[in-house]
Amino acid sequence: MRVVVDARSAVDPRRTGVGQYTRAVLRALPPADPDARFVAWYLDVRGIGTRPRRFVGWAPNLSERASRLPTRLYGPFSSRTGLPRLEWLAGTSDVVLATNFIPPPTSAPRVVMVVHDLTFEVMPETAPHNDIRWRRAFERSLDRAAAVIVPSEATRNDLDRFYGTDARRVHVIHHGTDAEAFSPAIPPQVEQVRHRFGIKGPYIIFLGGLEPRKNLGSLVRAFGMIVLFTDFGLQGPYTGQMKAVLHQMAPGISIIDLFADAPAGNPKASAYLLAAYAQWFAAGGCRPGGCRSRRPGPSLRDAAAIARQTSARRELQASGRPEQWVLQHQSP
Repeated sequence: MRVVVDARSAVDPRRTGVGQYTRAVLRALPPADPDARFVAWYLDVRGIGTRPRRFVGWAPNLSERASRLPTRLYGPFSSRTGLPRLEWLAGTSDVVLATNFIPPPTSAPRVVMVVHDLTFEVMPETAPHNDIRWRRAFERSLDRAAAVIVPSEATRNDLDRFYGTDARRVHVIHHGTDAEAFSPAIPPQVEQVRHRFGIKGPYIIFLGGLEPRKNLGSLVRAFGMIVLFTDFGLQGPYTGQMKAVLHQMAPGISIIDLFADAPAGNPKASAYLLAAYAQWFAAGGCRPGGCRSRRPGPSLRDAAAIARQTSARRELQASGRPEQWVLQHQSP
């Protein structure tokens, strides 16, 4: 079997998450299926007169084909005319793996699409570059694809919601972690970085583009505050014990007591109550494909606090010993 992989994103000098994903696929897939032949196809107009060597030595059954065409011309021309066919550039194939949503024009008998998210549908204001022509091409590709790979159940649900894609063709394959690139640092290395950047307390590292859909403003504001919304009641030590643990885990972070007597055991009523009070806090929330601001609605910090409290309540109900939960969750 001959599989042509759309590797254009993997060689982009400004490589995004899709590019990292494609490189990881090219690293892992050929060794996993040694009987198949894989071809990494990409555009490289600057390499005219040289042999393609972007992926040399990666795997014995991985070769590469570079088309000496400028990206800024190939994209618009191919999307409007359906030419040139991928077979003219990379040879015939049994399967084309489209790693970045829409595949290049191809006559391959089977196309597998990778749909990373549906932000352009869920939050269209953040994806003005995905115009009506792009969306029509995406829908046509979905209808034709033999299979669709998505990274989460949320994206699979969005495909069903917006396009009615047959669930039998959609396969959830979660993203992994590159163990070679990401491994736990030893304490001296952590302290060295802290000292270099003047980090004295808890911190957040954000890796990604500075785009509105990332909702970084709410993330930064949320990091400076924890809002407590519980049904623990006004009597008893529960709230105090939780605040003691939070103080040890996140010293210096403001803790706001919004509610300690929310409707007990009634999450629906509590949700309405929380939404009514959320206007006093940075409104924003996460959903598949990114985050966006919204009013009214729970903020990121509200969600974080609720998540902690929900987890704590489950453990408290299981053990019946709140002091045990506090002891187990204290920082070393």
